[in-house]
Amino acid sequence: MPEFLKNHHVVAAITETNATQVNITGGQSGDWISMKGYQKLQFLILTEAWAAGTSAITLQQATNIAGGSAKALTYAKHWVSTTYPSEAAPLWVQTAGTLTLPNTANQAYLIEVDADSLDADNGFDCVQIVFGTPGANADYLQCPAILSEPRYGGLESQMVDPVAN
Repeated sequence: MPEFLKNHHVVAAITETNATQVNITGGQSGDWISMKGYQKLQFLILTEAWAAGTSAITLQQATNIAGGSAKALTYAKHWVSTTYPSEAAPLWVQTAGTLTLPNTANQAYLIEVDADSLDADNGFDCVQIVFGTPGANADYLQCPAILSEPRYGGLESQMVDPVAN
């Protein structure tokens, strides 16, 4: 097994019938992802065809993958790739504040969530990404979620399923 997969679990944060990209026209909420078995969660947002408009990105936290007791989860920074989709080595710039996707195609963004930022005292351990509507445009993206720093040793047999837990 590749070393990366021993310590990371990759899932689709947002899905649609089109397996390669998601049309966020009208806004779109991602799937709930459990962080019970992981310390870090990164949302990698890759914009594709982008007709017009902007999309505010928010995060929600909940007590289960059904979205129980959902409430806002704030994040104070994100990263923007200044070289995507170039074949040059990616250059990521940390940016303060929440993310609003601009009216620009073919961009890459990263939002990282630390499990310590969740309201664990009240049983919150699940996270969802929400894309605000960019308007009545055909705007497409992909958003894999990468869970890392497994809490149970990183052994494949002990990794927790983040979408069924």
